Amino acid sequence: MTFFVAIPCMVLGAYNAFRKESAHHLHSLHEERPEYKPYPHLGRIKKPFPWGDGQRGLFFNPKKNPVPGVGYVEE
Repeated sequence: MTFFVAIPCMVLGAYNAFRKESAHHLHSLHEERPEYKPYPHLGRIKKPFPWGDGQRGLFFNPKKNPVPGVGYVEE
């Protein structure tokens, strides 16, 4: 039963996830990122991160994520 039910369901689920993620990726290539606004309640870091300059998270993307208080790194 596993070979006839679970494996086809996993394959169909993986195909569906791949199809939706590729459509999302194509959409995100054409949209501009929002203007940076330094809201005081966003980006509050009480304790700096133990890597880099302490302001950037572990999965920081310089094209998509702003640095708190500074703005976007790359234009």
